[in-house]
Amino acid sequence: MPKNLSKLFTCPLCGESKKWGEMVKHVAYKGDSAHERWRKAQGLPASIDFGSLKKYEPIIRIGVIREFPQ
Repeated sequence: MPKNLSKLFTCPLCGESKKWGEMVKHVAYKGDSAHERWRKAQGLPASIDFGSLKKYEPIIRIGVIREFPQ
């Protein structure tokens, strides 16, 4: 079943609900260990420098759609 990107996504790592674009930023920049482990599992660095989201955004978007409840 296709996802509806206008609904809120819920982060399974911390329970926060955010819109699509905000969830991508949340997962990219949240600094706790659970989010760092998730980024590493996606093949990303554990921490992403502020302002460098564009480089990693495609991988993060795919991971969020695949793994985060909506």
